[in-house]
Amino acid sequence: MARIEGKERIYEVAELFRQRCLVQQTSLLWPDREVWTVENLDRYWSVVPEHPDETGRNFFEKLNDQLADQLDVLHKIAADLMVIYSLSPTNIGAPRKLEYIDIIRAWKSLPDPEPHIHALLNDAFTDGIAHTGTGYLTSMPFQTYLYLHFSREVIRNSVDPYDVQVTRRVADEAVDFIRKNPNTRRTTSSARHLLLHMLFPDYFEDTASQEYKWRTLNAFREQAGVAPDEDLDDGLLAVRKHLEAHFGKGFSFYQPEVRRLWDLSGDKDGSIPDPAEIETPIEHSSSNGAEYEDLAAIVQLREDFLIELNDLLSTKRQLIFEGPPGSGKTYVAEKFARWFTGQALDGEPLNKQVEIVQLHQSYGYEDFVQGIRPETNDDGQLVYRVWDGIFLDMCERAKANPEERFVLIIDEINRGNLSRIFGELLLLLEYRNQSVRLPYGSGDSAYLTIPENLYLIGTMNTADRSLAQIDYALRRRFYFVRFMPVEDGKAEVFATWLAANDDIGEGEKGRLLRLFINLNEGIREHLHTDDLQVGHSYFMQPGIQTPVVFERVWRRAVRPLLEEYLHHHRNRDDILAALTPDALLDIPVTPPEQSAGQVPDDITLAP
Repeated sequence: MARIEGKERIYEVAELFRQRCLVQQTSLLWPDREVWTVENLDRYWSVVPEHPDETGRNFFEKLNDQLADQLDVLHKIAADLMVIYSLSPTNIGAPRKLEYIDIIRAWKSLPDPEPHIHALLNDAFTDGIAHTGTGYLTSMPFQTYLYLHFSREVIRNSVDPYDVQVTRRVADEAVDFIRKNPNTRRTTSSARHLLLHMLFPDYFEDTASQEYKWRTLNAFREQAGVAPDEDLDDGLLAVRKHLEAHFGKGFSFYQPEVRRLWDLSGDKDGSIPDPAEIETPIEHSSSNGAEYEDLAAIVQLREDFLIELNDLLSTKRQLIFEGPPGSGKTYVAEKFARWFTGQALDGEPLNKQVEIVQLHQSYGYEDFVQGIRPETNDDGQLVYRVWDGIFLDMCERAKANPEERFVLIIDEINRGNLSRIFGELLLLLEYRNQSVRLPYGSGDSAYLTIPENLYLIGTMNTADRSLAQIDYALRRRFYFVRFMPVEDGKAEVFATWLAANDDIGEGEKGRLLRLFINLNEGIREHLHTDDLQVGHSYFMQPGIQTPVVFERVWRRAVRPLLEEYLHHHRNRDDILAALTPDALLDIPVTPPEQSAGQVPDDITLAP
């Protein structure tokens, strides 16, 4: 069975939720009166999910305003929902989980829960079911909407919450409802998987990740005799029963000797080796269960590309995004770093886990790692003190919080003198188990070791290659990812952005996309390089379909960039004439049979 030994308190709280909220329609925390009625749940839905707050504030600030004029029963529902939300994550500490409840209680001065309930929550919150990944953490409101809608459908339709199959159907319908609802439009499968495991731990696996479930099932499908059309959870149950003969009852698919078989390479012949012969796998990602949908929607990139970025950064720990101006390198770096460290993707300032530094030609080792600076003491005397740079500061933060990820974004990395800036870091970036002596260090701070949970993302403008070449020693320490606005005749990011903008008519979408692709194809034809493209960020502006905005963007941004690209070119004037909007739109459209996949289906190229 999938029930996890030692998690009894979590299952006990989940059972209280089922009994009190779904059956008795009282409150999990305050069971003295009816709270979870259809009327109250519908009211909560109407004032929270149906009236989204689009400001940049955090979840609790928004929820406080939404519930400000509501009765205390809605506040009790909010607190109960936060209990269910907080039960599963192992990547949130117990104090923080209890703080979530206390924040909501304070809005209406709700009483303390019964002492035995408080003690039970404290025990249950100490651990968790699974590392839920950043998708669950950064979309907190939408995960709670899943729990809310699931509950009101169970109660509205008098569903028996002890019936596995019917309860699963309601949970699946709730996921579909949240994804299609115009006010939510999020994938909440993580909450679905966690909820079903907590309610039926003998049947559903302890993972937040649908991707990991499919990987596991597909790895053992043939051995366990699972049919190709078998339901995911039913198939995993059959796999578990099959593997129990080898690994014993109550094994976890995440224990090293089992995870090796489905998460990494496994045995190619499909057989299960002796566990004693299996080495512990290298954890290439700690974002177990992370969802990519929200991130993909914001950065306009495919989920498979984001999955690859996650794998690259998790394994190498150093990435460089390279591409021409306006290709979204810095924007994606910041959003990806937020997602990678579990922060909100929008609205909130960066916290201590993510920092951005921009290099320039005057930037040095003393700024980045450590140096000596003059300062005036309290007596008015000039003294010299050792100052830690941003990199050393990030190292200390990461060492103090080993359970969290930290990302340092180095913008315009090729604009600085990299050998001078990085110094001995060249060694440590590759060998993180080693340490080097700092030139100004003393005592406990004399040696530097880069912690495993500190990651670097650099951005490099390919149009500025003349500023500084990335030497081979440093290049070997990074994976490189290219961001090309137009590649193989396709402009996927710009096309995706256009498709998502309902304010732009279909004809204008096609015209803008055709102009953008022809512009960059023309640059490549005349300058024989992809490094000098014009990025999609120049055109991803509100009102770009209007003549006023388009003319401003072209005359004040695109045209000056083209003139700079062609500054020393002998046919400069002729090429600029060939790259005007009118000339670019006169270029015939590529026949459909040659442009398959060039734009999404809902974008029609203008005639």
